[in-house]
Amino acid sequence: MTTNPLIPPSVDALPDGHSPRPVARVLVIDDNPSIHVDFRKTLCSPRFYPVKFSEADESFDDAALKIKPSEFEITSAYQGERGLAAVREAMREGRPFSVAFVDMRMPPGWDGVETTSRLWEVDPDLQVVICSAYMDYSWEELVARLGTSDRLLVLKKPFDMIEVQQLAHVMAEKRMLLQQVRHHMAHLEETVKLRTQELVRTQTELLADITQRKQAESGLRKLSRAVEQSPVSIVITDINGAIEYVNPKFCAVTGYSFEDVRGRNPRVLKSGEMPSEAYRQLWATITAGEE
Repeated sequence: MTTNPLIPPSVDALPDGHSPRPVARVLVIDDNPSIHVDFRKTLCSPRFYPVKFSEADESFDDAALKIKPSEFEITSAYQGERGLAAVREAMREGRPFSVAFVDMRMPPGWDGVETTSRLWEVDPDLQVVICSAYMDYSWEELVARLGTSDRLLVLKKPFDMIEVQQLAHVMAEKRMLLQQVRHHMAHLEETVKLRTQELVRTQTELLADITQRKQAESGLRKLSRAVEQSPVSIVITDINGAIEYVNPKFCAVTGYSFEDVRGRNPRVLKSGEMPSEAYRQLWATITAGEE
C-alpha cells in the first residue's frame, strides 16, 4: 500500500486526550495521494488535521479555503481491495462508514464499479460516490452492473470541493436517517410483537373465562331443571326466613302458587288454607326423612 506522510490515519483522540465526535466516517478510495489530501483539507477540522492552507498548494482548490471545515473522520485506501478490507473492519467494529468516495480508474486493481459492488456485499447501506474524469460505463451499463439505487452518485473530476463537502454531509445524513428509520421500525416491530403476544394471552384467558362461564351456566340450567322437575317440595328463603323460591312440587303439594308465598314466612303453611290432615302428613314425611 502506498503511504503519504501528509495523510494521517483516522483520528482516535485529540492531543489533550479528549475523543473527537466526527459527524460521520468517510472512506476515500483513490490511487492518487493528492486526492486524499484534498478530501482531508475539506472534510476534516484543522484540529484533527493541522495542515496549513497555502495558495501555493496546487492540489487544493482555492475555493475550498473558504469552506468551514467539517469534522468527518477520514480513512484512506489506495486500491479497491484495501477499501473493502477497511469496510469489513468497520463493520466488525460496529462503526460503519457513512460515505465512500471511490475513484473509477485504479490500475492495476478493481475499477470503481467492481469496488462498489464488493463494498455493497459487505455493507449494503453504504452511500457511494463514484469519482471519475472519464466515465468508462454508460448509465445503462452502470445500472446493469450495480442496479438502480439511491445509494449511488457519480461525481465528475476535477472536484468542486464545496460540492464534495455538501455531498458528504447529505449522504452521511441519509445513512444516519436510514439507520434511525431501521431502528425505529425494529422497535415498532418489537412493540407490535409484544402487544400481539399480550393480546393473544388476554384472548386466551378471555376464551377460558367464557368457557368456564358457559360450563357454569350449563350446570345452573341443569340444576334449575332438576329443581323444577324434582318430586320433592323445595323452598328457598333468605336469612330472615322470607320465601324467595318454591318449586312446582311445593305448589302442587300445598296448593299455594309462587306468588302467594313469595316474601312470606314458611309459617304460612299453618294458615289453615291447607287441610290439617295434609299438613300433618307433610311434616310426618319430612320428620321421617322421606321424600
